[in-house]
Formats: sequence, structure tokens, C-alpha cells
Amino acid sequence: MRILLTVVIMAAAHRGGCGPAPYDPCQGKVCGQTCTVCAPGDSRCAETAVVKACSPAGQCEPAGTFTCDASAACAGKRCGDPCAIEPPCAPLCLMPAILGTCDQAGRCGLPFPVCYDPCAGEACGAPCTVCQPGVPGCVETPVAKACDPAGQCVAGPAACP
Repeated sequence: MRILLTVVIMAAAHRGGCGPAPYDPCQGKVCGQTCTVCAPGDSRCAETAVVKACSPAGQCEPAGTFTCDASAACAGKRCGDPCAIEPPCAPLCLMPAILGTCDQAGRCGLPFPVCYDPCAGEACGAPCTVCQPGVPGCVETPVAKACDPAGQCVAGPAACP
């Protein structure tokens, strides 16, 4: 009877879906966020004193042994969406994450990114402004600007083909 019970338990464990899911210390975290190898409340696990963070591969590894791509925090997000800026953890992680914002290049940076593209959908030579209309605090220079062939808002008339 005992052997049969052991076989049934082993088969149920092999099937998956039975019992709690294994602890993933980096689930829902981006590269650079701090993590612990031990699940919260697991008294059978002994956490080391080494500060750990989520690696680009999604593994909880010693902080400072890898680098994170600045665009990882903005993967799948649009310009202006919030993201977390994780400070470097060497030698110690004493600073919390900083709220950032995804920029046009897909990198997580400080709040208030430039998401305005003055030449988006405009033809070469079209007039443009560096300041986004309706945004207070931006001061436009008095020089007339136009969209160039590369889609940039440049001072003076653009050299269009």
C-alpha cells in the first residue's frame, strides 16, 4: 500500500499543475530589480547575505555581475509609459528604484521624456516647431524651422530633394 501511495504522489508531481507553483524570484520584475532566492515566508530556505538582482535572462543572480540593457524596462511599452529605473547595486543596493518614463528610443529615463515628433507624417520642407503645442514651459526659438529629408526639425529651410 505504501509503495502504491508513493507512486501515485510521484505521478501527480510529475504531471505538473498539482500543488503550489515553484517560486520564481524574478517573476514580474525587470532586469536589475532586487530579488531573493528564498520565497517569502519559506522558513526552510536560508538566504545568503549577497545582494541579488534579476539578470537579463530572468535569473536571480549576485548584483553587479551583469549589466542590464536600458531598453529592457520599456520592452513592449510606448513613449511616455512609466518604467522603473534600477540604480546600480555595486557595492550595495541602498537606493530604491526610481520612477522613470519610456522615451522615443525605448529606453527608461527620467520623467518627462520627449515623445513629440514634430515631423511625424510631415513632408520634407514642412514648417515645424521644437516645442510640442500646448506644453507649458517650452520656449521656442524665433528661428523658422522645417522638416529635413531625415524627418528632423532643423533651423532654416530644409534642403529637400
